[in-house]
Amino acid sequence: MGKNKTKNKTKNKTKKKTKKQKLVIHNRTEARKYIELMNRALKHMHSDISVNLFDKEDYHLLSYLKTGIKKGYKILKDKNIIKETECHMLCMTVSILNDIIGSKTFEKLNDVEKLYLFFISYLVTDVNIPKQQADLVHAIKKLDMIIKRQRLRYDRYKIEKGETHKETRRSLATIDKYIESKRKLISSSTLDDKLKYLFNLDVCDTIDCMFLQKYKMNKGVKFDKSYSKLCQNIPEIFKGIIWLNMCIILTRNKSIYNISIMNLPKIEPKIDIRRAVYKNDILIIPMQQMYISKLTYTEGESILDSGELWVYRAQGLTIEKVLVKSLERKHYVVAMLYLPADYTLSKDKVEEERNNLFNNFVEGVGPKPVLTTIYKSERKNRKTGLKERDICETIDNSITQHWLYMHQSRLDTFIKENIFS
Repeated sequence: MGKNKTKNKTKNKTKKKTKKQKLVIHNRTEARKYIELMNRALKHMHSDISVNLFDKEDYHLLSYLKTGIKKGYKILKDKNIIKETECHMLCMTVSILNDIIGSKTFEKLNDVEKLYLFFISYLVTDVNIPKQQADLVHAIKKLDMIIKRQRLRYDRYKIEKGETHKETRRSLATIDKYIESKRKLISSSTLDDKLKYLFNLDVCDTIDCMFLQKYKMNKGVKFDKSYSKLCQNIPEIFKGIIWLNMCIILTRNKSIYNISIMNLPKIEPKIDIRRAVYKNDILIIPMQQMYISKLTYTEGESILDSGELWVYRAQGLTIEKVLVKSLERKHYVVAMLYLPADYTLSKDKVEEERNNLFNNFVEGVGPKPVLTTIYKSERKNRKTGLKERDICETIDNSITQHWLYMHQSRLDTFIKENIFS
């Protein structure tokens, strides 16, 4: 009898888990993984190993994160959407990262790349979808937050500069202005044009993020708390995830746990942009003046023949003009050219100076444009007046004003709207 009881106990202990139990365990593991990654991103942003904003109480964020990851991958592959993300100043770095991730199959992505896709889904604007507008209740809530921030600034100025200082008095006048705006917003039957901005939604803004997540936040106290934490830290987490991805790519660390939190203030990719154009099939959109300048064209070439647009692209051992319509139908990293000039010179001289500068770039003569560093920094938030953590990039001898990731099919329209408009 004793032996039979022992056998039964053993059977009970080794009983196979049901599909539901396996799914619960799998989801818990997945949730823990992404929660740890977000905490890791914040640790790096603050260079502080003690940061642990998210915990097991936030595991219900998993479904939102997973849905966003899948949506982000579709956006990255969608030829109709120009990949231009908000909340950062890393346009070249992000374009390179988009190209690296976009060239992989979903199954080949690591967890840090997948979490990056979640932010793509939230921060990339799809122009084909009408912009969502805030309601009156939210607009008033935004004004209340602005007034609160302004009062904090006023209190700080009183201590730092004194009550009679002009900036302190200006700050007090600003508070009065916003209080009056709130009164108008509540009492008026027609919307003042000057207050329309309150109904626009900024995905980088905490209050606007909460409005966009209000359905989920209304599910209960736990949901409200978790989504509030996410909304309050979305820009920093996103930049922390960019940082981790670039550390893996540029420092050859295969694991994020080998990347120093405290002792790595910058990465030095030292990417020669001219060499990158040759190696990675990067397109360069010229400045508007270059499209119509005779100096841009060699003898026999016609200026914007039949209205067909072109871009610069590496061809063999040089960089040449290529018609947009003749490009392979795929995604490209695209750089928008901006050649500095001395505006005290005549128009013809400026044109000549810019032409020479670009020819030097093509021939590899003179100072080289180089992405030298990606580094952690601190900046003042223009809305709150408070300092916050940031990630920046330095391009020495830059000849570009912006970088994007887009499909060939969007180039023609983009150039018409952004260069010739």
